[in-house]
Amino acid sequence: SKNLGDITKVDETKLEEFNMICGGSPCQDFSIGGKQKGSVWTCKECGHEYNPIIQHFSKRDCCPKCGSKELDKSRSSLLVEWLRIIKANKPNFGIYENVKNIVGIKHKETFDLFIKELQEYGYNTYWKVLKASNFNVPQERERVYLFIVKKELDNGLFKFPSEIIRTKSVYDLIDSNVSESYYEICPSMIKAIEQKKCKTIEFGGTSNTVTTKQNRWNNAGFVYGENNRLRFFTEKETFKLMGFSEEDYINASNIVPNKDKLYYVCGNSIVVDVLYYILKEIYVAMPYLFDDLKLSSYFSGIGAFEKALNWLY
Repeated sequence: SKNLGDITKVDETKLEEFNMICGGSPCQDFSIGGKQKGSVWTCKECGHEYNPIIQHFSKRDCCPKCGSKELDKSRSSLLVEWLRIIKANKPNFGIYENVKNIVGIKHKETFDLFIKELQEYGYNTYWKVLKASNFNVPQERERVYLFIVKKELDNGLFKFPSEIIRTKSVYDLIDSNVSESYYEICPSMIKAIEQKKCKTIEFGGTSNTVTTKQNRWNNAGFVYGENNRLRFFTEKETFKLMGFSEEDYINASNIVPNKDKLYYVCGNSIVVDVLYYILKEIYVAMPYLFDDLKLSSYFSGIGAFEKALNWLY
């Protein structure tokens, strides 16, 4: 209900009380499809680059080389902002999400230190890579999900959700009679897709769709539409593939009328269905965590956590 704006400028000591924290941080610096810069701060005085997670939180805001506090902070240093909010407010539990590659060889040290710091703050941590297609969602979308809970509140009964039987196909979600503009794909791209030079993803066990980083609409992806013609997903279809309703899409499009940005915010969101099944397992294990729940959501975009909680209730 309240947008706090730039999180780096928020005073963590003056937030309203909350007992659950959720969200993620921008994935581009950890994603295989991104630049894989990782979590990096750069000193504006001497140019030294360092991983802020490696620095102990008591020394983090100073350049380890020259001691300057004039720092240029990358997007994925928002991991640090999450830690800052938690350290000051000590919520009872929370969920964090990011791309699978954050636990890959290149970035695993950062993730392990992230976990270690949370444990130092008094939390038990549980994480697992989950695939959306294992929770009746017709897209792969592998992501890391992290559940944290105060050590004194953890009864040891939580487990991540098991796979469920898949009954939904991508064709249960797409529309017919879409605008001809969604079929406007350059011939070379169609040829590359047909030759499988672009990544192919299994949807619902009934057909393939294809995604690529080279298309003109961010995160749009492709599907075979009428008469087996290749086309882009519509913006509304991408919302439905993430677990949002048509009403959610309409509400979002009233706020963000730009087509490219709708694809972008949807692609940066989290699959609602997966969050729901995680929340369900938390509730089964520790229902007392949900007493008088006050949620604080960071970097989670278009409300995936809030929608998953509504499903739970």
